[in-house]
Amino acid sequence: MSRSKGIGSVAAFAVALVAVVGALAPSPAAAETVYPITFPVAGDSYYYAGFGACRDGCSRTHEGIDIMTYGWKGVPVVAARSGKVVYTSVDAGRPCCSVVIEHRYGYQTRYLHLNNDTPGTDDGRAVGLAPGVEVGARVEEGQIIGWVGDSGNTEDNIPHLHFEIRAPDGRAIDPYPSLRNADRIDFGILAADQEALIALSQIAYPDGARSVAIAADPAIAVGTGTTFDGPVLVGPFTAALDAELDRLAPERVVLLGIAQDVGVARHLPTGVRIVDEGTAEGAVPRPIDALPGGPSMPPIVIVDDGRRIPKDAAEFSDRIAATTSIQRWAVARLPRTRDLPTGPMLPLGEVPAGTLVFRSSTGWVEAPRGPTVEETAADALTVVPADADVGNWSPPAIGLVTLTRRQVTAPTLRFLLDLFGSPPDPLWR
Repeated sequence: MSRSKGIGSVAAFAVALVAVVGALAPSPAAAETVYPITFPVAGDSYYYAGFGACRDGCSRTHEGIDIMTYGWKGVPVVAARSGKVVYTSVDAGRPCCSVVIEHRYGYQTRYLHLNNDTPGTDDGRAVGLAPGVEVGARVEEGQIIGWVGDSGNTEDNIPHLHFEIRAPDGRAIDPYPSLRNADRIDFGILAADQEALIALSQIAYPDGARSVAIAADPAIAVGTGTTFDGPVLVGPFTAALDAELDRLAPERVVLLGIAQDVGVARHLPTGVRIVDEGTAEGAVPRPIDALPGGPSMPPIVIVDDGRRIPKDAAEFSDRIAATTSIQRWAVARLPRTRDLPTGPMLPLGEVPAGTLVFRSSTGWVEAPRGPTVEETAADALTVVPADADVGNWSPPAIGLVTLTRRQVTAPTLRFLLDLFGSPPDPLWR
């Protein structure tokens, strides 16, 4: 996934709004209009400048941009801006599946060729719209509205999303400049284990930290909005953890669900102050299972600089905090997004057609063997046959979601609510 970026200021938003309003003027410059959006495909993709190209022997022109996903179906498609659903092909009785969303000032975004196949097949027997996406429904920017497919007149072509932007007068606007400037939904997935957290600690705190929290389990919930001025590591005490504590040289260690009577002090540098249960931080730990909403999401770690999260993102942060732990690690210098550790990608180019591929804690995606397998090796390439019954099979657990402050945007948090708030969706080709 690519680095995300936000509008960031009222002044920048005003400039973007002027650009949008400028699209109303019928002039050559309209082709370069930048309409501020979130990129509509949340996953690896590519696209090219194909607006206005001939179609069907030049009997019509191409009024959008095709966003390709390297042959994969099931890649999430999100609302590029908040708005109201004014059309779906399902409601109109036409070949599935497409969606039209109307936004402020009468602008529209259109999403065509959404998936209409049963996962792992090309049977055309499914309706690839997300639950609740129907005419009259309000959708939020970053909300999943469907998945990439090959429906409509692209059944014999490779899967892709045809994306359009329309001005209030119905005129098609070239989406290419808007896509190039779009904010991206962007985050990392990290294995929820000691080794991964130590690697994250070394990147976030290269010069050491005044405080360190040590949790009995990475899936420990803390108080909403709690900010740690150091990393949150996980037990048990091992040579690797001891070495990282020596490197960090903290002045104090906050224990989350770990009692001092297990001989914690002998693992810490001399003179370190121990704080039980993190009460000084407002971080009274409890298992995620004990949260009111249940454990519907993996823990989230935000590598932050301690400043207040943007207001529009804070709303979704509060909603997420009802069902998982959100840890904020305050750092003196923000690391680069690409430097955060993530699990290895599987060689997806080698995955055979008809395979269902799921996300897991070992990387962005993993292909499981089948419904009878309880556990697979972290680096194993495993598959589900296209005709397998996966109804009773539970995909591997997601570990930790990692975000930098630059990645903490309202659309990304809204997307995470959808991604982990429903049964896992596979990719296939």
